[in-house]
Amino acid sequence: MTTDTDTTGSDLRQLAIDRLRKKREFIQHLAVYVVVNLVLNLIWLFTTPSGFYWPMFPLFIWGIGIVFHAMDVFSPASPSEERSNARSRDSPAGKSNGMHCGLPLGGVPRRPWPQSRRSDGGSP
Repeated sequence: MTTDTDTTGSDLRQLAIDRLRKKREFIQHLAVYVVVNLVLNLIWLFTTPSGFYWPMFPLFIWGIGIVFHAMDVFSPASPSEERSNARSRDSPAGKSNGMHCGLPLGGVPRRPWPQSRRSDGGSP
């Protein structure tokens, strides 16, 4: 027999395990980034130290990936998802029709298309 507290506890445990796994994967990603870029910089230094600094391309491009990975790992859980889930639980049935404050999500009121664009009233 399971209770709500058992389920919540196992959910929290799984969440903690997932966070630790994400942190470990980020540390591995960062270590590979540092080692590979160090090797690329050493290659540049020993071959053409006064030439064009080509290691900047992998440094910056891969660095963008590192930044996004860090944001994924260290940012809090998406608050917008939590708010939308809470809103959907609290809203009455049939209220979720894509409208917000009486307006569609785009903010422009919906208008029915005219039956005919011709002035004589005939079909198009």
